[in-house]
Amino acid sequence: MAETTNGGAAPLLPTDRRTTLPLTAMMAVMCYLAALTLALSIMLSETAADWSRGLSGTATVQLMPAESKVIDEHIQKTLEILRATPGIASARLVSEAETRSLLEPWLGTLSGVDDLPMPRLIAIAFDPGTVVDTNALGERVSAAVPGAMLDTHQAWRETLSGFAGALAWFAYGVLALIAAAAAGAVIFATRAGLLTHQEIVEVLHFVGARDSFIASEFQRRFLILGLEAGVLGAVFAAITLFVGEIATGAMATNTGANYLPALSPGLGGYLSLVLVPAMAALIAMLTARVTVLAALGRMP
Repeated sequence: MAETTNGGAAPLLPTDRRTTLPLTAMMAVMCYLAALTLALSIMLSETAADWSRGLSGTATVQLMPAESKVIDEHIQKTLEILRATPGIASARLVSEAETRSLLEPWLGTLSGVDDLPMPRLIAIAFDPGTVVDTNALGERVSAAVPGAMLDTHQAWRETLSGFAGALAWFAYGVLALIAAAAAGAVIFATRAGLLTHQEIVEVLHFVGARDSFIASEFQRRFLILGLEAGVLGAVFAAITLFVGEIATGAMATNTGANYLPALSPGLGGYLSLVLVPAMAALIAMLTARVTVLAALGRMP
């Protein structure tokens, strides 16, 4: 192998970190964006799943406003039907105060709201593992109580499921674009390194050095570079998520928007950030290796 004046092996890539700092910084930004995308997609998907699970075992009967005596009869008749239905664990009347609190995020605390005629709600909880014919149940309730409607939250669950699926595919697309951009940056830097050390590479290739040996010199350097960039990006992403979690929690408390879900990455979201340095290092290493081997394969 070519020797330097001090008898040491001449490196194929410069050891001065200033030459690789711009690429490291650029890849760190990409890793930061990838980490945020990954954590936010997991966070929102888990939130949607929690909502869906919370709605899957419940239903609601809505009774239209009526005179006090009439509505009391409707409530009693509906509760009798529900409590006599196999598979229903509980059926309880939602108080007027609870109903107002549910409407408050949309109606606010305007004066005169208490005087508005409001429907009465009956919350139903199904026995876990029990299948109830909700269509037949809704028909029985509607036939016995005029204007009564059974809501199984099916539309909400389908909407949430579709939202979670679309979000996952969107996140995959963003991550793929970031990975492609990172690979492109590594290809450019690898080719620049080959041009800078063209004479050394040609001599090694001429004297019979294996292409895999030459490629290993490049891939080792880019493995370290990708790992460093991934760690930086993941750390800053974790800090951003932590600060954002605290800020949104304080905002929800100060504005009274406690009905909103807590957008917290959770343990799974933070642990997912560990994947970012590993994937960044793998992409950088493999891209550099393939680029060098392709370039060496074109040499005579």
